[in-house]
Amino acid sequence: MNRASMTGGRGTTPLADRGPRGRVWKGVAVLGVLAVWAYVLLAGDSGWLNLRRERQQLEGLQSEVARLQAQNDSLRLVLERMANDPDFLEKVAREKLGMIRSGEHLYRIRGSAPQGE
Repeated sequence: MNRASMTGGRGTTPLADRGPRGRVWKGVAVLGVLAVWAYVLLAGDSGWLNLRRERQQLEGLQSEVARLQAQNDSLRLVLERMANDPDFLEKVAREKLGMIRSGEHLYRIRGSAPQGE
């Protein structure tokens, strides 16, 4: 059986039987397929790099949510204390809002006098 009868009589040879040149093209094709496969696994939309970036973003958002929940709980306690403790409410009104009772005078000292001269 000769090559012409193996290839359908066209006189062409299979890629693997073309010698060193055929093996080079076969190697290039395999490398090309591996390169595309590596790109898809590493840098594609659902690749490793994108997955890693999204996990880091998720961790950051989860820590921000935990921080905001703690802040919310703290503010809820302050609100509850203000609603139930008149002395605390007065303290906050005086310190944060600068409020005074009728008949009182508020004095504010703005910085200290220059030293040395």
